[in-house]
Amino acid sequence: MISIVITNKHLKMVGAYSGFVFGMLIYYSIVPIFLMLNIDMMSMRFSNVNQFIANKETFNYIFAAIVVIIGFVFFSIFYRLSIRKNFILGYKGVHWKFNEVKAKKALLFFSYLTLIVGGLSFLFLTISMGGIIQLLKVAEMNRSFAISLDNFTNFPQLIIPSRLVTVSPFLFLLLLLNKQNQKLRYLFFFWISFIMSILFFLFNAGRAPLITFLLCFIFIFIGKYTRKPWTVVIMCGIIALPILDISDSIFKYIASFEWEKTNIDYSNYLYQFMFPFKNILNLTEIVSTFGYRYGIDFITSFISLLPGVNIEASYENTSQYFAGMDWKVVGGTPNDPITFGYIQFNIIGVIAVFSIIGYIFGKIDKAILKLPTGKFKDLVSASVVTSAFLLVSSADLVAVLRGNVILILLSIIIIYSTKNKVDKIYNTNR
Repeated sequence: MISIVITNKHLKMVGAYSGFVFGMLIYYSIVPIFLMLNIDMMSMRFSNVNQFIANKETFNYIFAAIVVIIGFVFFSIFYRLSIRKNFILGYKGVHWKFNEVKAKKALLFFSYLTLIVGGLSFLFLTISMGGIIQLLKVAEMNRSFAISLDNFTNFPQLIIPSRLVTVSPFLFLLLLLNKQNQKLRYLFFFWISFIMSILFFLFNAGRAPLITFLLCFIFIFIGKYTRKPWTVVIMCGIIALPILDISDSIFKYIASFEWEKTNIDYSNYLYQFMFPFKNILNLTEIVSTFGYRYGIDFITSFISLLPGVNIEASYENTSQYFAGMDWKVVGGTPNDPITFGYIQFNIIGVIAVFSIIGYIFGKIDKAILKLPTGKFKDLVSASVVTSAFLLVSSADLVAVLRGNVILILLSIIIIYSTKNKVDKIYNTNR
């Protein structure tokens, strides 16, 4: 937390660094502390807690703490190397500035591209499944891998391009905040894409992605009324958990026409957020069972983006370790950044993954710094922060490429719009 405060004060903004480090703080520190304080009760309620957390040796806890510290250190080092001025060796006077013309062109291109490709793909997918009601009926089973979309549609491959629609609301709102013409048109497309995005998250993403998606827009609204909007956003996120439980009951009623009583149970939320901690406590056992992957996921993840191509991802081994061969029925277990890196190349893999993330996030925050102060910058910042936070809970490369399109496309747009180097002078004293 101290690192977040220092970085925010130094940069005078909240960016990808804060989102990712806050995610590490939640998943690797706060959740484990609350879990261990209630370990007896949690062990009695959940067999997974007893088997994979409570019964671990002291070595596993010490090793997990060391690996988390190593990851954080290398993430911070490469972030600072990436964001500092004149990082390109051999040159002096290299500057970035915001280019409004480039920004407008990029926003217009990607806003319509994501709406057309993503919106039409999701529309066709919904129609092929029998409509919105049928889509919501199978949502819970689809999110838990209990079924295959092949059973409900002839076009399951449309799920990948459909994700693009979740970017459209951000881009159209950015156009509105940038005081562009044609406001009525952008406002119309914003609401269309916003509604479609919520339906997509309900169908294919689940609780955490939907909450973070909504919090970005809440951030812009509450920013008018408080000097500490992020404090309010965090509180809204906590309050939203039981609200989404109520929504789950509604969708179950749609599916079965039987109302299930909603129980507000924060110990259950603690259980749902504990899986990164559970992962890192069992790193050595996972590798002993399945072996190292030796970086194959850095290749197959990109191939898996092709329509109809489905190559085994790293999280499938992790899911099988915790839930057995029937893990698709009870639900999978995503890999956090530490687990994803470790099962590639041991500690070297952790260092590599966190170094890469740190370097990329440094470039993103460096670009955000050059954006004009205002709601436009606030929305970009909020989107990047929440996406970076989610990366801690799901860091399989294939999941990032498929699911974190908001972070990917926004990063491309802001870096393209601000990377305008001037006064480039060759340094002869290299």
